[in-house]
Amino acid sequence: TFFRDTFTGQSERQRIETLAARRGSLDWWLSLSAGEQDSTLTYQRVLRWKGAVASHTTHARVAEQQPQWAPQVKKVNLLRTRYAAMAFAPPPADQRELWQKELQQLRDKKEDAEAELARASKKNSLTPSLEPQSAEILTALPSGTVFVDFLRYEKCDPKSKQFAAGGETHYVAFVLRSGTGVQRVELGAAKTIELEVDTWRAALQSGDDAKLRTANDALWNALLKPLAPQLRGGGALVVSLDGALNRLPLAALRPPGSDAYLIESRAIAVVPSARQVVELFSANRANIIPPSFLAVGGVEYPGQTEPIENAPAPAPIFAAALKNLSPLPGTLLETEQAAAVYRRSFAKENVVLLAGKDASERRVATELAKKPRFVHLATH
Repeated sequence: TFFRDTFTGQSERQRIETLAARRGSLDWWLSLSAGEQDSTLTYQRVLRWKGAVASHTTHARVAEQQPQWAPQVKKVNLLRTRYAAMAFAPPPADQRELWQKELQQLRDKKEDAEAELARASKKNSLTPSLEPQSAEILTALPSGTVFVDFLRYEKCDPKSKQFAAGGETHYVAFVLRSGTGVQRVELGAAKTIELEVDTWRAALQSGDDAKLRTANDALWNALLKPLAPQLRGGGALVVSLDGALNRLPLAALRPPGSDAYLIESRAIAVVPSARQVVELFSANRANIIPPSFLAVGGVEYPGQTEPIENAPAPAPIFAAALKNLSPLPGTLLETEQAAAVYRRSFAKENVVLLAGKDASERRVATELAKKPRFVHLATH
């Protein structure tokens, strides 16, 4: 209730700040509940936090499609465009102070307009529940599919009545699987895991296979081995990441001693939060967006493209960068392969492949306006 009522009158940035300011209470609860047999109540608290801002942002976008909000939506979008253009076009040093003052004023106007739109939509019963219930997620999951919700939290002293800022940071996983309920698995100190992520990325970039294998095995043992009992069966795996884990392509890990990547043994999907799990497996999802696939690659970058009517001009800093974009030959093959795989899997569904001069800004915008269910963009 607190977040629902508070978020209604806030911009997205203000919502993020609100979550950060009150995060200590969640960390304290996670520390206090460690070792409990039933993790359902604890996970419900996690659901209230993780994805809360994204949930409201999604809701706002749905509200923006309502005809009655057209004037307010137009005002919000205009302020967003002006703010973005100004933010990415800093002036010379002698004009910087005035620029910062005007930028702050523009941000305040933008956030006031966003909050006004949010309040108006609430009055008309468009505000959804902030989070799904764990039972709702378990019901939505197909048989054999596992959802793993990773969370980074600051471990506090359960005996303390304070939120203990400065405690050791850990990672925990909440595992949901139909028929087994909610299971909590502690993964260990964040410092160690995040160092292993950095080591893996460095080894990948260096091309040193021996170092990559060592780093791979360390991450597998830290993140996936503790979940082995819950992941048995080889069904689809859906994950929501947190912290430094967002910089790790989990599907690219290999079991120690194996050359097969995780993605080769099971289907994997990454979602921002648990809310998308319910949406992903909703029985009516096929009726929401018509079956279609848009693939864009092998784009030509001709110093730039024809302008789109009513679209804002890019900020000067972007306009200069666009003129220097080099071709990416490999993206054409990538896009063709993606389209071919999709056609083999969904022969009756519509596929639009845009490449070369056909992949113009205007054409891509036109196809995106048709709201394809899947989009593959292989560009800079």
